[in-house]
Amino acid sequence: MTELVELYTKGIKRKLENYWAAWLPGTHFAIGDIGTLNGYLFEKVGTLGELKLKYYAETDADPSPLDISSEAGVAVSLKAAGETNPSFTHIGAAEAGLKIEFGAQGAFILQAPEMFASEMGDRLNLRDQIIGAFDKGVWEKDWLVITRLLTATSATVLISRSSNASLELTAKANLSGAVAALGNADAGITVKYQQGDTVSMIGGKNVTPLFQLSRLKTGFFAPPKLVTKSFRASDPSLGELTASRVRDDLAIEESLVFATVTDDELVQD
Repeated sequence: MTELVELYTKGIKRKLENYWAAWLPGTHFAIGDIGTLNGYLFEKVGTLGELKLKYYAETDADPSPLDISSEAGVAVSLKAAGETNPSFTHIGAAEAGLKIEFGAQGAFILQAPEMFASEMGDRLNLRDQIIGAFDKGVWEKDWLVITRLLTATSATVLISRSSNASLELTAKANLSGAVAALGNADAGITVKYQQGDTVSMIGGKNVTPLFQLSRLKTGFFAPPKLVTKSFRASDPSLGELTASRVRDDLAIEESLVFATVTDDELVQD
């Protein structure tokens, strides 16, 4: 399962820069959630509210659709109700259907007709609060915070755990576009036949499949970077940092920033 998490998360990053994928896909997160990285897996440990740190989120009023798939290993076919299609062996002629074939482990589709973006407001104030919490020994230097979040009113995520898997799905009505309605909870998508092993969330409601992470960084000791090593994340620029050193050296404190973890910081040892 660890390998699948990494394949899926890396696939998301190739499509959507600096975003992390929730695992499992139906896991609910929120702006202000605190956690650590176990390789590519974000593991929640608490919230800013639990530490009595003040923050607020700003949410876009207008949603945007999201329809992405892995760069390779995915083929999608549609069948209208009443159409005869020999490639659909488990869906009757009277049914509308969708066939998805995965040609590689970790191949995926993520589709949502309405995605709302939320973002942390007043990050400079939050930075000062987090530095103060670190000074007091309340904040762990490897903690990360969700500062941008994509929430879908409904979404479908399909991920292949096999190198060769396929799904035949039925729908209440004909689907327009390649997977235009796949993420719609009202489309009545159901699995009619499955070959191979997949991880599936079909029509999940009010889910948070994608998010960005921010953390304390400093350029005082070394250029900041996030190193992924043996499936653990650490920041060598923070490796020598302690609360007492921040309290005793204003230059170190002034070197601290609270910023988004970017893909170009990822280094594979």
